[in-house]
Amino acid sequence: MIPRFIHRLIFTAGLALAACAPERPTPEPHSPEEIAAFDEAIAQISKPLDFSAMRIVVFGGGENASDQDAASARRRIDTHRARLEALAPFSADRLDACRAIDLGRARSIASVGLREARLEHRLAMADVALGEETDRRDEDWFGLELQKWTDLDLTPEAAFAFAEAELARAQADFKVLQAELGFAGDLDGLEAHLNREALRLAEDADIQARMRETRDVIRANLARAFHGDYGAPPVKIRRFPRPDRLPAEALYDGGTLRYNPLDGVLNARKVDLLVLHEGAPGHHLQMRAAATARRCPRTGLNRFHWAFTEGWGSYVEDLGDTLGVYTTPEAKLYAVEWRMSRAARLAMSIGLHHLGWTEEEARAYWRAEALGQSAVEDQQIQRARLWPARTAAYLYGADMFRRMRALYMADGRGDLRDFHDLALTYGPMPPQAFEALIRRAVIERQTGAPWHPSGAVLAR
Repeated sequence: MIPRFIHRLIFTAGLALAACAPERPTPEPHSPEEIAAFDEAIAQISKPLDFSAMRIVVFGGGENASDQDAASARRRIDTHRARLEALAPFSADRLDACRAIDLGRARSIASVGLREARLEHRLAMADVALGEETDRRDEDWFGLELQKWTDLDLTPEAAFAFAEAELARAQADFKVLQAELGFAGDLDGLEAHLNREALRLAEDADIQARMRETRDVIRANLARAFHGDYGAPPVKIRRFPRPDRLPAEALYDGGTLRYNPLDGVLNARKVDLLVLHEGAPGHHLQMRAAATARRCPRTGLNRFHWAFTEGWGSYVEDLGDTLGVYTTPEAKLYAVEWRMSRAARLAMSIGLHHLGWTEEEARAYWRAEALGQSAVEDQQIQRARLWPARTAAYLYGADMFRRMRALYMADGRGDLRDFHDLALTYGPMPPQAFEALIRRAVIERQTGAPWHPSGAVLAR
């Protein structure tokens, strides 16, 4: 059996080769009868399962609970397996773009459901409740968590290796900027410089004014990388009302960027990244564009694709220079620090929840690998404990957008704004569906013809 990390290397290399691949004709679309069968399969998967007749293992208990839980999980296994079998005859490249995306979403729903049900069945047969601390080192359990957050079939070991590779790249970039600031080899001096009084914003009026300034600079420069603002109004900026409930410095909340200074003070060099990620072109623009473009009809496939959503927020942090922010090395360094922090947090999460690390071992890892990040150690340990595998959504999602951007632009004929339009206007989807969408767009550009000229056959 080939290890999964080898599969990933082959897959990544394949993307580079595919960018130079010769043009190929588009396949014949599915027949009208096949399309009707597909739509029916999607309609069935869009229906919620009848949980009134099912027991989830974590809620099991009482006499014969394991037998009941095992039977419930068995029914769910059969349901999800039948759903996957119903989708098996269909190919994304023989469907129109919206149905191809729905195919990816439906397979994600059924695959995650099947994996969860199989794990619950196994644990029920062993009379163990899903989620008990004694089971958190189970590879199936953590693999399921990874799949929920990334829509990818990953082992904890592969995710740990991926995190460490990203960590090494971020550390190298950190050291370049550290030297540029005049603190090569001097982390203590750098931390003192970065936390000096002149950068500390304590008053709401000062924080909001700085964030509005950044927001307005980005909006003025959106056309450099996007086809406008998709009708999104300027994001509102407010303080998060319950700081004890959020171990993060900002979140997006339905049109509002809510900042949350964890120690009562926000460092000014953090503002650019927070506005990019939570505002426009991050989650604020992402949500508005998907809602206003409405390229595809709604089908009821309601799985939340975290890697696509949080990956987008992480990916657009790369665009600071293009959009007129990151004008100081301190601000650029904060973006690198976040890449480094996320990678170290994913490694810590795997260590704590799968490898059996103690908290002190996790702290030792953080101190050794997250350069210059001692001030946020407690916060990051808390996030690694609270949200197993969640950070994988940020890392793998951003990696997906970077790779797909490279694929889209590889022939020298791509427009970055068009790539971003594809990423924004179809809504969240699994990585496999987004790759199919980008490959389709590249071939359409190369051939000068739509993917399926017989649009009437494919219309809903």
